[in-house]
Amino acid sequence: MTARSATTESVEGVVLRKHPYSESSLIVTVLSADAGQMRFMVRGALRLGRRHFPDLDLLRLVRVQYRESTRTELQTASGVETLRSFPGLTAATRRYQGATWLAQLALGNTVEHAPATQLVQALLAGLARLEQWPAERPLDGLAITLAVAFVALAEHGVLPELAAGSAAAQAQERMLLAGLDESHPLPTYDLPQWLALGQWVAGQMQRAGMVFPPHWARLAGEAVHG
Repeated sequence: MTARSATTESVEGVVLRKHPYSESSLIVTVLSADAGQMRFMVRGALRLGRRHFPDLDLLRLVRVQYRESTRTELQTASGVETLRSFPGLTAATRRYQGATWLAQLALGNTVEHAPATQLVQALLAGLARLEQWPAERPLDGLAITLAVAFVALAEHGVLPELAAGSAAAQAQERMLLAGLDESHPLPTYDLPQWLALGQWVAGQMQRAGMVFPPHWARLAGEAVHG
């Protein structure tokens, strides 16, 4: 969501990338539902002090206030507010790996000035699911990430048109619903079925010129090699 006033603008989005700039500043890439990818210079983001501790981090939903520059795509932030964080992502390596895979998916399949309404919604739902991913359900990582990938395919208009009411159409709809709504149940497939579906999604993305990040199957951990 974006808002505009006479002097400043604000945008809400998910932080997907950050790079240090000087000793105290960051350049961050934020994915907004309305504006696609946006890059910001955040001065002082790394500064430490008695009254200041860095709050800007990857995989958080933030609101950035800035003055729009017409000379460069790099905007200078005047304020950053964290709206939602996902602290549980760092509680287990597999959760963070799943989250970074989703960040790569989003970065590879969005551009500046192109809305990504459904993908941002799916990204937030996927991060919320990954934050609660239980160790006793290793295949959930495959399900969560593929559900978001299905939404990316749908938003790019490259999901195949299937006969209404067919088993394939119903399965596709279940994946899309699971991708967009964290309260919707994930499909329950076995490992060979998830791996086959992952290969299919990767093929669809490759043919459409999209990006399917590497090492996706590793999210299942030992289940892949057992």
